Amino acid sequence: MLSPVGCNAFYCTSFYGLSIADLDCINKHFAWRVMQQLEVAPISDSLNVIVELLGIKFNSLYMPLLNDDEVTFILDFLCTS
Repeated sequence: MLSPVGCNAFYCTSFYGLSIADLDCINKHFAWRVMQQLEVAPISDSLNVIVELLGIKFNSLYMPLLNDDEVTFILDFLCTS
């Protein structure tokens, strides 16, 4: 497929594991659902911890057990591992 539209259609169908005939089912809701199932589910616990630590770091949540340096260290570790 040499045209940009053809290349885009081929990429979408191969990414989602569909045939060209099923191309009409790809929309925003379908893509969001697939991405949530593929990428977010295995790391959702880590994401929740990161969100909570960011809340502590920027003073929207309070945790007296950790100081700012410890929160920054944990965030750096979680975001780079």
